[in-house]
Amino acid sequence: MLRGTTGARSFATLRQVVLKKNSASPFEAYGVETVKTSPAAKDKSLKLKLLGSVVTAKDVSVMRATADAVGKPAGQVGLFEVVDAGSSSRFQRGDKVQTLGGVGAWQTELVAPEAAVSKVAAAVNPQNYADFLGHAQAVQMLKGLKAGDSVAVTEAQSPLGLGVVRVGKKMGLKVIAIVAPRAQADKALGRLKEAGASIVAAEEYVDKSYVVSQAFRRLLSDIPQTRVVINSVGSLVAHELARTLGNGGTMYVTGGAPFTLPASLFVDRKIVVRAADEPSAADFEEAASLLSGIDKVATPSVVFDMAEVAKAVDAVGFGPVSLLKA
Repeated sequence: MLRGTTGARSFATLRQVVLKKNSASPFEAYGVETVKTSPAAKDKSLKLKLLGSVVTAKDVSVMRATADAVGKPAGQVGLFEVVDAGSSSRFQRGDKVQTLGGVGAWQTELVAPEAAVSKVAAAVNPQNYADFLGHAQAVQMLKGLKAGDSVAVTEAQSPLGLGVVRVGKKMGLKVIAIVAPRAQADKALGRLKEAGASIVAAEEYVDKSYVVSQAFRRLLSDIPQTRVVINSVGSLVAHELARTLGNGGTMYVTGGAPFTLPASLFVDRKIVVRAADEPSAADFEEAASLLSGIDKVATPSVVFDMAEVAKAVDAVGFGPVSLLKA
């Protein structure tokens, strides 16, 4: 199913991912059909060609929730090129834009309201789009922190994890980056250290959980209690990292297994557990500016065609990936 990274390709036909009713297997629940799109309307709508997007666990939940109702899964975000600007005064043909939320089905071309998109920097492309989103999310979640504050992030080998490290370095934060056991740990740990993480650690060591060990607690004893924990894995790891939060600290939950926390963390330390807000247009602009200052963005992009996207929505255990549609 997975293919190597390629550049953008032209679209011979317009295609979209659709729900196949009464499918016996979840991996065959989505199919592909040819569609027609209308020209840009006169009410400041834009006709857009999809360059790339990212499949995340959140996208999958939205797809499953909407597909039963409308027969096709709705996309959340995407990188597009304007092919018809209609009556818009803000955009013109050839502009590269970012959608700011669910604008329609997963398809190679679509018409969207002008208000639903914003222009993106030239540095953003399908190959670094996962990084772009991860950095924008990091900007949003680290707002209000000051130089010297500590944060922790799990699944740190992901675009979000790398974004937290890079944004944290820019803000002068101490970032604790924890890499998943299934990742290429040595390579990921070195990359995160190079990007500016203060502490890098593998979630497991010699088939045992390192994060819940006394050794890890001693490692963290010399730095301030964390202000923010970004938790993508849940389970005992989330429990242990929540214990590192100082008074009024926040844990952002982006996915993972169920977990429990002691009541004392809420009563004594007044910690907050919540989902992250969607990045704003300003967050995306800051993320694009940060990426433009990095010589090489090396997050691998996994490329799908439309038929493979239909399978990918039920097979995103490997985390968010950039994808192109052809």
